[in-house]
Amino acid sequence: MTLQNKRTVIIANCFHVFRHFDKAILKILIYLIFTETFLTGSVANANGISLGTYFLVYTSNELAIAAIDSLVTKITPATGAISYSTTCKISILDDHAFFFSEGVLGIVSANNEDDSYVSKIAKIEYNRRSNPVQKIKLPVDFGRLADDWSKTIIQWLQAHYASMKQQINDRPEGRITVGYFVGEDSLGNIATIEAKIIKEQAMTIPIFDAKISLLPPHTFKVIGHTDIFNGFANAFQADHSPQNRPNILAAKIKMAVEAVRDKGNDPYVGGDIATVILERGHKWRWFHRPDFCPEN
Repeated sequence: MTLQNKRTVIIANCFHVFRHFDKAILKILIYLIFTETFLTGSVANANGISLGTYFLVYTSNELAIAAIDSLVTKITPATGAISYSTTCKISILDDHAFFFSEGVLGIVSANNEDDSYVSKIAKIEYNRRSNPVQKIKLPVDFGRLADDWSKTIIQWLQAHYASMKQQINDRPEGRITVGYFVGEDSLGNIATIEAKIIKEQAMTIPIFDAKISLLPPHTFKVIGHTDIFNGFANAFQADHSPQNRPNILAAKIKMAVEAVRDKGNDPYVGGDIATVILERGHKWRWFHRPDFCPEN
């Protein structure tokens, strides 16, 4: 066989293999390409970070409720801190799952296109796991999902650290960003996974680590302003009729976040309070949807 004929056979075989690629495999390849683009595409333009969120989340096996403010503060050496209060921080992953985060939400670049990076990666990772090679949809392993998300976020932080070193080092207790994945587990129960990205404070070089944990059932999770939150503790524990409990509890959780916004004297908390409910066996739903949050 001549060299030319060998080349023809190789090309034909490659084409034959490519034609039989499963669409899900192609989606995974697209995911890898987009992830690499996100990680490297704006390093040169990065000059600051975007910060948020104040939130309160309740989780149990039957129910999860999250209430979150809408203020994002972008911090750069040139402009200082500039805040915007029309950001929807709840990212819907599918009919039975959503994501939100606090801390560093993204980078501030010359064109301001990457200020919601952590939620973009959450969606990319979730879509990759919820579209397996098999033709049937399988339950998502939220622990592994959070682990993969954390690894990608750490790579991103390492790639951008030089251009936003001061802002990263100023984060309290080395806590850079914390992501929360809320959805149904393999048994159909509601599960909330916390993925915390931290920077080792004592190190002169940036060493980031991830701590991933499942929030226990019947947990109220909040970061900061515990004095205001504790004022609502008795109201949260009050008994309610089962059919009305999700809405009543959501109203109280939203009120607690509003109290932090109005009385906490915190420049990083503000705007309308988006509140979402996920009940076991039901599609997620808005309890309160700000105008700037999508309906679906």
